[in-house]
Amino acid sequence: MQYNQRSHTGNMTAKGGSKQDVMDKRVKTLLLGDSILQGIKGWASTSVSCNLGVNIEELTKKVTRDQLETKFKIKTYGIIVLHVGTNDIPSRRTIPTLLAQYRKLIIAVQSKNDTAQYVISGVLPCLQDSDEQREKTILFNKKLRYLCKQLGMKYVDAFSTFVLKRGKPSKKFFQEDGIHLNSRGALRLKKYFKTHLPIYKTSKKEQDTV
Repeated sequence: MQYNQRSHTGNMTAKGGSKQDVMDKRVKTLLLGDSILQGIKGWASTSVSCNLGVNIEELTKKVTRDQLETKFKIKTYGIIVLHVGTNDIPSRRTIPTLLAQYRKLIIAVQSKNDTAQYVISGVLPCLQDSDEQREKTILFNKKLRYLCKQLGMKYVDAFSTFVLKRGKPSKKFFQEDGIHLNSRGALRLKKYFKTHLPIYKTSKKEQDTV
């Protein structure tokens, strides 16, 4: 399948609408990713598909096999945000391999919905990361940003909002496991998304976990 770049520009929707139309609160938004999305909730017309423990390849398989369709009809969303990769950084897989897998993920999701506006969210740092893993995350995000530029997709990266001036993650945002965000970290990521994504807040929306 070819990448569908027609619907991913920031100014036009698949139906020829304006950017403002895309940002209308009635447009359904799906946050699709790994367990870093735990605790992200509270937006109008927004669903969160939080898939515990998955890496990029495993999330692709879930999409391809329609394992998410019972809760999330991917084709019904106007904006789809992908946030996955935390569990890939510690692996021995190289950055080119991870990028190739991410391309497959994008193709898989597009096969379910080729008219949505896609947003790719960079991998966040983990408190327990070694210096090598932190450098790998930064380089992967850099390559991911370039991939999005090639595909005409929006890229967002909250990495810097979770680190101190010396480049190391701040303990106050993470649970004891050093990987997942605590309530303070989840709120920080939520605020980042609110600033950078066309999503609107509501107190009635609840998070769905797969």
